Amino acid sequence: MCGRRVDYRHFGASEGTPRQLVSIRHQLDDWRAAIRFARTVPEVDPDRIAIWGTSLGGGHVVTVAAADSTIAAAVAQLPWMGINRRADSPRPARVTRKLFSAAQWDAVRGMLGRPPVMLPMVAAPGDIAVFTGAQDHAAMLALAAGASEWRNEMAGRSMLSLLRYRPGAAAGRVAAPLLICVADDDTAASVPLAVRAANEAPHAEPRRYPGSHFAAYTGDVFEQMVRDQTAFLQRHLAIKSLSTE
Repeated sequence: MCGRRVDYRHFGASEGTPRQLVSIRHQLDDWRAAIRFARTVPEVDPDRIAIWGTSLGGGHVVTVAAADSTIAAAVAQLPWMGINRRADSPRPARVTRKLFSAAQWDAVRGMLGRPPVMLPMVAAPGDIAVFTGAQDHAAMLALAAGASEWRNEMAGRSMLSLLRYRPGAAAGRVAAPLLICVADDDTAASVPLAVRAANEAPHAEPRRYPGSHFAAYTGDVFEQMVRDQTAFLQRHLAIKSLSTE
């Protein structure tokens, strides 16, 4: 629409320091700013704005749509709806302890104005990283080959803001039609929390797909998700014909 890609603050082509920092507050502000801008574009119907997000962005879709009743439709793909504290962690306990110890240490560094200590986003099972699923590691390596600006790291202090973020809790307040696409073997985003959000959202349409979180971005599963999402958006964004007497 504006001729260039815009990333979240702190990532990719966008500005913001420190780099590789997941700031929930800033990311949600960026979503709202994008929606406000879209509504000023002459070619855009302000009454037919749809939002789409994947992974953490899928959780943002629920948060944003819950607070904006004018959103016409929303798609949450493989959504991260918060941490399911009732589920067993997919990583060994020692790895979890080291991961959160590093996050807490980096949070202290942030309060002192020091640059972040980076943690790997994706690594092999048993390594210290945010995501360590075997399928996820292999799939992410393949996806990264085509993403020149992507960096396999995240500021450790980001983990603490993610611990407090529970976008799925807002699902009951989403007035718009909401498509939730879930991967059955997802260990990066909680399947039970995504299913619960689909049950609580008044106008949700859940879809289930085989495979893990990152594996769903390729191959037949991805193509099916695209078809389902396209049909959903066409159905809910279609211009209603005027009745004539």
